[in-house]
Amino acid sequence: MVRSPPTFRVKLTKRDIAWLLALHRHGMLSASHLHEFTKADMRSARSARYRLRQLLDSGYLDRPWQQQDTAFALNNMMVYALTEAGETALGARNLVPAKAQAPSRPWAHSLMVSSITASIELEAGKHGVRFIGQDGVFSRSGASPGAKVRFAHGGQAHFGKLIPDRLFGLQYQTDKGAVYRFFLLEADRGTEPHRAANFARKSHVKTILQYREFIGCGMYRRYYGLSANILVLHVTRSAVQMNNIMGVIDEFCGGGIFYMLF
Repeated sequence: MVRSPPTFRVKLTKRDIAWLLALHRHGMLSASHLHEFTKADMRSARSARYRLRQLLDSGYLDRPWQQQDTAFALNNMMVYALTEAGETALGARNLVPAKAQAPSRPWAHSLMVSSITASIELEAGKHGVRFIGQDGVFSRSGASPGAKVRFAHGGQAHFGKLIPDRLFGLQYQTDKGAVYRFFLLEADRGTEPHRAANFARKSHVKTILQYREFIGCGMYRRYYGLSANILVLHVTRSAVQMNNIMGVIDEFCGGGIFYMLF
């Protein structure tokens, strides 16, 4: 977890830049995820880990200390994050937009989110589907991750900020040309309450009611400046959590909603 003094000056390669971009696009990632992004150029996972260590010692990467507190920490793949020096290196090459990533979350939740989106991008690439990160959307529209949404419950109007865990898009080709589909990710680790005493705290009920207004009434088109359809992707750690959220939709929305995926 401690940087060693570098024995030589690291010159960033095309592969190194690909890793820095992946970390900027998704957030912190494990060494195995990063290796997958450049597997065609560096087939050996051991060589990838050695190079990541060099980038760590040179200050381009960091190893978040929180991973030491996870179960079986010594047996897990090392997790890396981008440093300010890494961001500067990308900015000097005009490779990243000015907009920042999503708001910071607790460490374990942030790692879950970045692992989900990185896995989706890697799998999409195998099928010729282009992954679109949220930076591009925010830079074009000028929007921020959180949208203020007014919603009704119990005969009363409520007003709160809806902050998805991540926004991303997919572009794929059809006979009629390029088609775009966007997604708002909700990653549930089981720490979010099903219901809360008031709507000041995030809960499954509040989130579903907000999405019913934000997407069902087309607010997202004006807010994000999108003409393509958008879906909410719920990723949970268990079937019990998934069924709890689906039960909220049955109770408050009269059954399934076509733009909700689980």
